[in-house]
Amino acid sequence: MKKTLALTVAVCLLVINLSCSHYRVPTYPVNTNTPVLTVKSATATLVGTVANTYTRTMTETIYTATITPTFSATNTANNTFIATATATATYSIVITGTALATNTATCTITSTITITAPIPFQAMKIAAGQHQSLALKSDGTLWTTGYNANGELGTGDNNPRNKFVQVMSGVSEIDAGADHSLAIKSDGTLWVTGDNSHGELGLGDYSSRNSFTQVAGMTGVSKIATGSSLFSLALKSDGTLWAAGYNNEGELGTGDTNTANTFVQVLTGVTAITRGGGHSIALKNDGTIWATGRNNEGQLGMGNTFNCYVFTQVFGISNVAAISAGGYLSMAIKNDGTLWVAGDNLYGELGLGDNIVRKSFTQVTAIPIVSTISGGWLFSFSMDATGTLWGTGDNTQGELGKGNNSMTNIYLQTLTGVSVMSAGTNHGLAIKTNGTLWATGYNYDGELGTGDNNGRNIWTQIYN
Repeated sequence: MKKTLALTVAVCLLVINLSCSHYRVPTYPVNTNTPVLTVKSATATLVGTVANTYTRTMTETIYTATITPTFSATNTANNTFIATATATATYSIVITGTALATNTATCTITSTITITAPIPFQAMKIAAGQHQSLALKSDGTLWTTGYNANGELGTGDNNPRNKFVQVMSGVSEIDAGADHSLAIKSDGTLWVTGDNSHGELGLGDYSSRNSFTQVAGMTGVSKIATGSSLFSLALKSDGTLWAAGYNNEGELGTGDTNTANTFVQVLTGVTAITRGGGHSIALKNDGTIWATGRNNEGQLGMGNTFNCYVFTQVFGISNVAAISAGGYLSMAIKNDGTLWVAGDNLYGELGLGDNIVRKSFTQVTAIPIVSTISGGWLFSFSMDATGTLWGTGDNTQGELGKGNNSMTNIYLQTLTGVSVMSAGTNHGLAIKTNGTLWATGYNYDGELGTGDNNGRNIWTQIYN
């Protein structure tokens, strides 16, 4: 979708000094060419060189003029562009008659300009998965981009996309997994698509889908969690937690290691859920954290490295307001806005200034007051009360968006004016307060939605 604005003014001011009274002044051509200006941001950028050359033969005269306009454009508001252009050319007039002189005319032209401005992609919610991205617009439409070999985009085929395409409407919540995606419709029904080799779609079979399919019996769903994992979590409005999919390390919290291809209830009194690479975290309504699954790096925050096969309360942390989990880490915000982390720290993903594993939740002091958190595979995002996004950990693919590919073990500011963020396996998404979508990191499969497959190591705005 593109917006086009045309501004046309043509003015010729002629100054003629003739030495032969019988000479007839020729008619000068009006600039009818249309230079094209591509606007990629509030600052207009001229692409290439626009040169308009006119040649006309008359009975008495041959003259030429080369016009090179200069352009400027200002984005006033809501992508309404005011454009101006000026060009000056000197016409050399050669008289081809007897006893005629050479004369000069000066012509000032304001050219016709067509401005083609891309429309910023607007979103309300986002979800970064393993190699796909989901974006929910304010009108309830769901848009997806990226890897699609397993049908995780829900497009009805298995072709990848490198631009966001609409796949569904009437949606209220979204999440993206390893190779599958989840959505909640506004009526509380659960819809799923993508890989189902471990029953993670909860449809009662192991057949993958490439379009969003309703999960029978799952109504009244309010929140979902899947992330870069092979299982799915769904929280109902009555506070019951349901799980389906891979369970080899107890991530479903069913008390065993059996795969479940339908959603089974595993916990009550829950207000928030999150998932890591092989573990699940739940926040209860009394502010306590409960965890299950893989714990090889202490990511459950239990003070040890033993797996749990049922949801177990994590002691030593309370008064929790929000939770998030990454590949081998867990994050929590307390009611006072302090950030607490546990788990693997080989890449500095905990943001503690070192690379030491933490088996119990430890406070991060680099950011005084934290409002939002999102754990990636080997990196983490946190947002402070001012809307500044901070990142730490692995940055091999530019997932932190700080302009280079060097890792950091302490939180650094990378983007401002943010309202929503999501950390995936190797890429990140963010929505600014004006609703614009920004992305950074790995893009081999088109997961950034930039229209190409080139990775970014700095936050880049996404356009329709």
